[in-house]
Amino acid sequence: MIKRVLAFAVMVLFVVTPLRAEVADCGFPPTVSPNIPDGAKASREEIMAAAKAVKDYGKAINAFLDCQEEGKKEMFMVLSRAQQKRWAEDFNALADRLTEVETSLNTQIRVFNARD
Repeated sequence: MIKRVLAFAVMVLFVVTPLRAEVADCGFPPTVSPNIPDGAKASREEIMAAAKAVKDYGKAINAFLDCQEEGKKEMFMVLSRAQQKRWAEDFNALADRLTEVETSLNTQIRVFNARD
């Protein structure tokens, strides 16, 4: 019985390992979002720097999400339903975080522009 279980485990390892090898290593998404200055007090340079930082942050997030999406089909073949659900939740949370950062910047730009 133990030999059969061990043989099955080795077989699964050889079947799953090539699948995992095809999935690109996407690394990690940015963990720190850019600082958004208060538009009521910020200088033009601070607003412009924040806009550039948010643009770069967005590029990094989108590159990570695109990479994850490309490997999704192969990855889902080896993930349980619970892991697939968690993957989707994490994916959506990251996309939502980017939207929040971009919305915050746009709000502060409007505040900044209203000062003049």
